[in-house]
Order: sequence, then structure tokens, then C-alpha cells
Amino acid sequence: MTESPLKALPDDLTTLLAPGKLFMFTRTNCPFCDLAKEYLHEMNVPFEYIVCDTLGITDEHKEQLFQLTGAKSYPRIFVGKHSIGGFDDLRKSDDDGKLAQILQSEGIAYNKNWWFNPLETNKPTETTQQTETTKAFEPVPQKAQTAQQTTQNEREGPLGKELDIKQLPADLSSLLNPGKVFIFTRTNCPFCDLAKEYLQEKNVHYEYVVCDTLGITDEQKEQLFQLTGAKSYPRIFVGKNSVGGFDDLKSKDDKGHLEKLFDQEGVSYKKDWFTSQV
Repeated sequence: MTESPLKALPDDLTTLLAPGKLFMFTRTNCPFCDLAKEYLHEMNVPFEYIVCDTLGITDEHKEQLFQLTGAKSYPRIFVGKHSIGGFDDLRKSDDDGKLAQILQSEGIAYNKNWWFNPLETNKPTETTQQTETTKAFEPVPQKAQTAQQTTQNEREGPLGKELDIKQLPADLSSLLNPGKVFIFTRTNCPFCDLAKEYLQEKNVHYEYVVCDTLGITDEQKEQLFQLTGAKSYPRIFVGKNSVGGFDDLKSKDDKGHLEKLFDQEGVSYKKDWFTSQV
């Protein structure tokens, strides 16, 4: 990751975009910008970025960016001259396999097996590593881990249970049973945490595994992809039914499909719930 040394934005923002380069327009206090950076770190993709509001972005610049991307939110991500969109678009294009195609067409290297690897095993190369990046990958001190675990326990509450196994079964579908909500997660996954919170507020009991701590194999990775059609975490199931990730969970709930699935599988939930936290 490299922050551009620019002191001011050029009149023509397209001059910042070049073949073979991933470029990101960000702003301060933008959690989705941070998530996009983390996502690209895990893919081992080098990128440059600017923080627009610190460089005096003008109304003309904003209009340019809108014309280039069709959106007004941050981040705005480009591979070469290709507009990817924001963080959700980045994830979706990766799940669809389109991101890999664009990266390859632009000659940008990436870790093809990144998605099931823990954050700590995907450190950027020395040429892209900055102080901020180094801090992101430093081991968490024992006391901090204890506090972190306490927070996790509070998040999960009495409804979430980590499956007590030492390794994943050869057949992952054996973990899926009628009437049970099951989540495949990994470490350092904010969307896994959001999914747990969401189910907690809906008063839904669920079980989960942390795949990277259980030595998931390439064959099991392929199984999970075949079961879900996606590479990102979390992967949520109700019985044998694949719900998808956190965004899919929310979308299905908003449309009333999730409760129908719960009713079909005999999963109890709080019908009059509402969350303002997600």
C-alpha cells in the first residue's frame, strides 16, 4: 500500500489512472475504505491511494469522479482505467471471478488462494509495506488477545457457539443439519462479526467454525466454493440451504425470505426484532 505523495489533486483525475496499477480514491473516517485496503492486502495486491478531502477536492473533481464511476460514495476503486466501484463491488467482483480477470488483463499479480488464508499469512511485500501496514500485521499481545476474546464472547452472547472440533471433517456438508444455522468464518473477519451480531439480535441460535484455525485444505476450500458459489466470508447456512454472506443475510431478511427459511427449517427467532446497529 502506498499513499500518493500528491500535495493537490490534478485537474484531470484520470491522469492518476494507469495501466497495470490499482488506484483508490478514499477519504478520512471511511470504514469501507479501510475494509477495501484490508481486502487488497489479503490478496497481496499492491495499490496506491489518495485521501481526497485532505487534498482540497473541488466540486468539479467530485463531478468528474461521479462521471467516471456513477457513484458518490467512497472508496472509488480502479484497476487501470477500469472502474470497479466501492468495497461491496470489489467483494462481488471477486466472488464472480471478474476481479481476477481484470487483474490478469492489467498484469497485476495477486494471491490466487488468498480467500481462506488468515490475515497474518498475507503480509505485503517489502516494496509495498508501510508503517501502517506493519502495525496491521503485528502479533496481538496476550493481554490484548484476552480483551479481544472478551469482546467476542459479548458479541456472540449465549446464542453463538463455536463448534468444539480439532479439525474440519473431510465432508463439510456433514456440519449442516436441518433446523440449525451454521456459519463458516475465519479470523480477522469484520463481516463474520456483523453476521453474528445480526443473528444475536434476531435471537437465533447458531454454531460456527473458524476455518483457518482448523487447517482447512484445498479440497475443503473447493467444497465450500461449490456449496456456496463464493470465496468470501462468512458463509452462512440454514439447514442445508446456503444463505450467502452478511450482505445476503441482511438482504434476505429485508425481503422476508430469511424468516420463511427459518420457519421452513424450524429455527426459532424473534419476530418483532429491529436492529439499529448494523
